[in-house]
Amino acid sequence: MADKHDQDETQRNHDAEWAEGGEEQERDLYGAELERYQAILDRSLDEALSRYGFTLHHSLPPVRQVELMQQLGFKPKDAVDHYNLAGAAIAKEDFKGAVSQLQKALSLDGTFADAVYNLALCHEKLGKKQDAVQMWNRYIELTEGDEEKATVKAHLAELTA
Repeated sequence: MADKHDQDETQRNHDAEWAEGGEEQERDLYGAELERYQAILDRSLDEALSRYGFTLHHSLPPVRQVELMQQLGFKPKDAVDHYNLAGAAIAKEDFKGAVSQLQKALSLDGTFADAVYNLALCHEKLGKKQDAVQMWNRYIELTEGDEEKATVKAHLAELTA
């Protein structure tokens, strides 16, 4: 009888602990499962799809989502997809590839200021100073923040000095 009572007491304590920290524990479980999904994705796309399907796809970082869709044969559908692919190229220091993706993004949305900003940086990394200056000037036209404009103008002054 004491064993049953001890088991019941242990279960009540566990339930109380879960109720107190349930949301945090749930986030921890979710984070652990997402990490497991990403590790399996890195190891084997087929295994990841077999185990998870697309249930955690939208929980991946945007760049990883677009890379996965590209692996599966889906084409980028909008400027943001091309921008995210550029981010993946930049992470691999493939600045030519990033330029290509950023130009595609801008062909779909010519007011995409973040794409212009990153295109200017990529041109700098590739040593294309004139192209970078052109993009920085375009960024100044597109951005609304006075502080941001001042920062970019100061950078332009250094770049053209």
